[in-house]
Amino acid sequence: MLPVHLLIQNLLYDISQVSIPWDSMDEEFIQEPKKWDAGSVSKFMLFIGPISSIFDFATFALMYFVFKANTVEHQTLFQSGWFVEGLLSQTLIIHMIRTRKIPFIQSWAAAPSWH
Repeated sequence: MLPVHLLIQNLLYDISQVSIPWDSMDEEFIQEPKKWDAGSVSKFMLFIGPISSIFDFATFALMYFVFKANTVEHQTLFQSGWFVEGLLSQTLIIHMIRTRKIPFIQSWAAAPSWH
């Protein structure tokens, strides 16, 4: 992607993070106090890292072989596909870290409240 794509992608991602403090937690999660567990962060990295790479390879293959974005003339199509995949994967990760349930099926983020 071009530097401007990365900047816009990061800006959109950062804006989406603003809503996290107002999100509601799952009831069963807040029943008892939790202790910080640094080991869970490493487990998350070991699990999400390879999955993220699989999505990157799949996106690359889709853009290259299916959409034929494999020439200089089609580089903007490839960059756009990569941009969209990046936004979707970042959104999915945010929904995965907010709950231990299945995101979008068993647990939804709180709707914004503007009052």
